[in-house]
Amino acid sequence: MKLLVLLFALLLFFGCGKKEAEKYSYWLPPITDESGEMVLLLNTEVRLTVIDSAKGDGMQTDLNETIIHFHQFLDSHHYYSVDGERINNLKVINDSYGTETPVKVDPDLIAALEESFVLAELTEGYFNPTVGRLSDLWMPKFSSKEHYDSDPDAKEIEEALACRLEVNELRETIEIDKANSTVTFHKNDRCSDSVRIDLGAFTKGYVLDRAYEKLISHETSFLIDGGSSSVITYTKEGEDPSWTIGILSPDTGSMLYAFTADNIALSTSGDYERYFLTADTDGHIIRRHHILDPFTGYSQNLYRSISLVSDKNAGVLDALSTALFSMPQDQQTRVIRNIEKQYDMKIEKSLLLQEEKQLVMQLDPSFRNRLRNDLISSELKKIVTTAE
Repeated sequence: MKLLVLLFALLLFFGCGKKEAEKYSYWLPPITDESGEMVLLLNTEVRLTVIDSAKGDGMQTDLNETIIHFHQFLDSHHYYSVDGERINNLKVINDSYGTETPVKVDPDLIAALEESFVLAELTEGYFNPTVGRLSDLWMPKFSSKEHYDSDPDAKEIEEALACRLEVNELRETIEIDKANSTVTFHKNDRCSDSVRIDLGAFTKGYVLDRAYEKLISHETSFLIDGGSSSVITYTKEGEDPSWTIGILSPDTGSMLYAFTADNIALSTSGDYERYFLTADTDGHIIRRHHILDPFTGYSQNLYRSISLVSDKNAGVLDALSTALFSMPQDQQTRVIRNIEKQYDMKIEKSLLLQEEKQLVMQLDPSFRNRLRNDLISSELKKIVTTAE
């Protein structure tokens, strides 16, 4: 997953020069796995905000049921049981690696896996659903608080990279039989341990998309916030909650900028959500963060944050924002255009870069038009609008 609970800072504002609409927020409770361990849904805090309190309880119930359903299937770290029977989820599939045993799974899990393969192809491998072994090496070192640590052993990183499938190996190694609703996880000879599927960078937005499809039937405005990095808003015609989202500074914690956000999906990735500091051989301080380059095994330091906005497909945006974090900008443009064509969507992008000691925002004209000029911090020294 890209975030823990509210580690990426996002603020919500209501109203826009008009009388503020009443809003009611509901937080989803954690669940327990098969062993009784408490687990946060989507490994983060999920919040529903509505303006019609009479519909709030029913919407919370629908949201909770939908997210539990998908979370249990897509969790690669925990087992879950229903009525004493274990659910065949990603962890069970990972356990079956190399056994040549087909695992019977829910069609919803197969749909998510297939979507992850498509996104791996479209992002040219920068989103990769088989970096689980690499993530296991790094994730225990990261924290939301500044601290120093050391890199994992270089040999271990090399071995973990060998257990990351190439894009052209995904469908052959993770064999999906839709007719029988099974997944067979074949052995890859290059990997000395085991390949591990982890849809982390994609799961949260993908599940919020499914929840949005459920909640839209209630015919009232709402906002779903998945750990503040994945957000979906809906504004019913005739209602005016005027959703505005504010992004906080990675350095000071104060609000950096805000933008209008009616009827959108948003994904934001940043280098300050989970990270540690270390020194290179020359004594220079390096920030290691949780968004790993699947080709090098290390995080890149090209950007401080990337925010993507569209009118749909939060899951696509989540996978894409993660992928873009390790790409040079010329490659970003090509990848975004290919995804827009595949999904028939328009994507707006905002980059936050570090130029010496100053924060600079580089954004598309359409994203620039969303900015609330009255809510731009002086800490943001320069705003550059790029060509479409």
